[in-house]
Amino acid sequence: MICFDDVDSLLTAGGCDDGVDYLLPPRQRCASHTLNLVAVHDADKAMNDMSYKKICRATMAKCSALWNKASRSTQCADVVSEKLHATLLVPNETRWNSYFNAMAKIKHIIEQNHEETVSEVFSALEVLQLRENEVSFVNEYYCVMHPLACALDMHSASRK
Repeated sequence: MICFDDVDSLLTAGGCDDGVDYLLPPRQRCASHTLNLVAVHDADKAMNDMSYKKICRATMAKCSALWNKASRSTQCADVVSEKLHATLLVPNETRWNSYFNAMAKIKHIIEQNHEETVSEVFSALEVLQLRENEVSFVNEYYCVMHPLACALDMHSASRK
């Protein structure tokens, strides 16, 4: 026979008749949430450096323009698909790693295609070209965030 205790009455009374106090287990922080907070905090802190802030905002603005054009226009999406033989990943606010995945895709596209082909796509979509230092920023962003993204992906997969 299964016996159930009324948890509310046990916690309210501070224990039960057998002299045993019932305590809730210590709160366990979610590893994914904690790692995400670390990344967000460090990214916010990096924005205090004006040269970093400038290159970050310029790069993200151009990438955002590219994502917006390709996701809102079938003609633009077709240009990306035809010239680069790929589709862009568009980040969203509900997935922690969507910016990383979208930036990783841009990094991959830049590496896998001739510079002229990438330039043609930016021109066709009427988006300002990524300058050399902005391409370097995309690469550095990937290198810094990749271990964190892998750790979070492994943690998420282990919870399923």
